[in-house]
Amino acid sequence: MKKPKMTRTITVSLVEDDSDVRTNLASLIDGAPGFKCLAAYPDGPAALAGIPGNRPDVVLMDINLPGMLGTECVRQLKATAPDVPVLMLTVYDDSERIFKSAKIYYTLDGSRPSRQTTPYTAPLSLNKPCVLRAMTVESGRSPNLIQYGFRSAESGAKLSNTFDSRADLNRLKITGTRAFYEPYWIKQAGAGVARNPLPGKQGILAMRPAWPHLPAEAERTVEVPVADQQPSLHIVASADPNEGGLTCLVQAGVCADGKNVEWFKEELLSGKTDGWKTFDYDLSKYAGQCVAIRVRCGAGRNGSDWKDNNWGYFDEISVLTGGRK
Repeated sequence: MKKPKMTRTITVSLVEDDSDVRTNLASLIDGAPGFKCLAAYPDGPAALAGIPGNRPDVVLMDINLPGMLGTECVRQLKATAPDVPVLMLTVYDDSERIFKSAKIYYTLDGSRPSRQTTPYTAPLSLNKPCVLRAMTVESGRSPNLIQYGFRSAESGAKLSNTFDSRADLNRLKITGTRAFYEPYWIKQAGAGVARNPLPGKQGILAMRPAWPHLPAEAERTVEVPVADQQPSLHIVASADPNEGGLTCLVQAGVCADGKNVEWFKEELLSGKTDGWKTFDYDLSKYAGQCVAIRVRCGAGRNGSDWKDNNWGYFDEISVLTGGRK
């Protein structure tokens, strides 16, 4: 069976009462590579009637809908389509209304957020390096977790990241992971931990995507060494060896302009046959630049099912000098 691409089309349903805005947004979505506007609804009742059957990947919801507010529409939608994520769409400062339908709790010291930590109710002002971790909680859905590392670009000796300690995870921006299976650090493979990775490595980043159709992603900001040092991206990864050996898709990329990512070849890893695999990518075209290194792992295959969001394990995500190893 041919493996799918993680870059599949993302379907969007739109809920907007202004006909001109609705038409323009639908056109913008359809014109964006990798996106398709599945349906556009003028109000809450129409959305509640159509979205559960269409099952889009994401919903764009206007807050100020006539008759039924967008927040009430979200509340009712969760009863029939609990797994469909919703983005609230508004031109006003409606944070109070938004947080009536979803709660966000966060920390700035890298610790795990919970319902007892600080709730997000207003924009944050971050004026020094920190690790922001946030957990979204919505009725009828499992909490999702994100992690953002706000820091200056790493260079010199810090270009290597072999996850020797739990603190090395704080050097990453991590998105798309399931909160109950948050990205975590494994000290020793084969030491009896949950979802035990293949033995032979120490210091491991473990990530499991929150959604079968979207990957979990780790990002590092680095200053690439100059060209005569032959810079390269060095990744050591494996799939989940449990349950007879599961698979996951792994892909690395580089973002130099804050917007566009040059993705390298997609790799399918098998926890049964591949063991720990090493991937090296030439970074000479980015020499001397400050770039974001992105590594993502996506749904693998369990039997004949490709919609299994399996674990991805990473022993190293480093920028090295001296060419490919």
